[in-house]
Amino acid sequence: MEISKVGLTKFPRIGRLNGESIEIKPSKLLFVGVEECECLTSLEGSLLLQIQYIRSIHVLRISDCRELQSAPFSFEEMSELRELDIRNCPKPRTSREIQGKILSPSLGKLTIKQSGELEQSLIKSLHGLANLSELLLENCPGLVSLPSADVCKSLKSLKFMEIIGCGNLSFVWRARLPSAPDISENQELQQTRRSWLVSYSTCICSCHRCCSC
Repeated sequence: MEISKVGLTKFPRIGRLNGESIEIKPSKLLFVGVEECECLTSLEGSLLLQIQYIRSIHVLRISDCRELQSAPFSFEEMSELRELDIRNCPKPRTSREIQGKILSPSLGKLTIKQSGELEQSLIKSLHGLANLSELLLENCPGLVSLPSADVCKSLKSLKFMEIIGCGNLSFVWRARLPSAPDISENQELQQTRRSWLVSYSTCICSCHRCCSC
């Protein structure tokens, strides 16, 4: 399911068709993509809160919805989620319901780019994501720190982490990632003024406030 460049202010939900409820049928929904919906302001009451459908989703991508504010995701119910990509949605607010809830252990790739209050909430949900292999963080002004070294150790499949333009980040992990092959620290490692690229070997931080895993 993909919705792109439409004038909706609220995201739709699945309901009744010709007077017959279709909510009891098994869901085959695997992909949900929402992009460049400039008028979209709310996900409340939408498909993304209908548990019987979101449990089957493998990929959720939301991008360039710059007016989106109300985004009460039920991430803990997305038990089959493999990839979560939220970018260029700078206004989402974090509701009390989402705070403290964890992402599904099935998650393999997480991309967060300019995502309002969701930035810190999603980062706080990393613990125990044993299948997470890719983590990309870009232009996240609300991100001030990463979780503890114990969280780093729990990411047993993490092979690639990229951090770009997160100017308020005070420290990142400094150690070989749990699943990293035995290669030297300088291999595949690039550093720019406010950009960190971490691939297989280490995590670095220009402010020298790093926590060892």
